[in-house]
Amino acid sequence: MKQITETLQLPMLPLRGMIVFPHTVLHFDVGRGKSVASMEKAMQEDQKVFIVTQHDIEVEDPGQEDLYQVGTIARLRQVLHLPGNNLRVLAEGESRAKLLRMDQDQEAWMAEVAPIPPLTPDMITPELTALVRITLDYFEKYAEVSGRVSGELLRSVKAVTRPDELADMIAANALNQTED
Repeated sequence: MKQITETLQLPMLPLRGMIVFPHTVLHFDVGRGKSVASMEKAMQEDQKVFIVTQHDIEVEDPGQEDLYQVGTIARLRQVLHLPGNNLRVLAEGESRAKLLRMDQDQEAWMAEVAPIPPLTPDMITPELTALVRITLDYFEKYAEVSGRVSGELLRSVKAVTRPDELADMIAANALNQTED
């Protein structure tokens, strides 16, 4: 039996040069008119927004072809108004989603997205559990060599047992290039 994919209509925020992963919290500034309108729309509704990264940071008014296909459904935790109609946003990534369609005709960017379900317990095999342990060992070595990972972050990452959450936390703290 084929599973029916749920779709959601959410305000969308195209980000330039950064990624919000599920299971992570990130703050950033928003200044484009449509981006500000998208944040305000999300705050008026259920504080959820689809955040997706642009391929090229120079594009001011991106179309769907200018965006990566997968982004993050995030909950806005805090939005502060700054001078010049800018916002400072604190967002918490909740789940991954695929961009199906975007609507540019409105004042705010809107997106139709299909949430990507997280791993279920029956998907976590002994092999996957072993890979989690190996990944944690490699990340600990990376933390020692790079000097970019605080002891607190290393302890937080080592406490994670779910493979999908571990991958998101490591990617959020180890990747330097958006393309990676």
